[in-house]
Amino acid sequence: MYSEFSLDYIRDSCFKPRIAFRDVGSADRPRTIHVSLIPPEVFLVHKAPYFLFPMGDEKDEAFLLGILSSILLDWYARLFCFYK
Repeated sequence: MYSEFSLDYIRDSCFKPRIAFRDVGSADRPRTIHVSLIPPEVFLVHKAPYFLFPMGDEKDEAFLLGILSSILLDWYARLFCFYK
């Protein structure tokens, strides 16, 4: 997955702000999709995957963060997620 990125980008990716999402949700939470902007120099575990951007700038990342945080996307995700 890192083939489109330079070595400097890979090496410095954890020292920049990133958009991460929660891998596993729970049935007792009101939201289905949990997304957040992770500050720089914060390391994540395997249950918090994050987005990589081979192209674009901060405006594109802000747009994605806004869409992923929207109530409309959360409603759409609930149409396809069934908790038992």
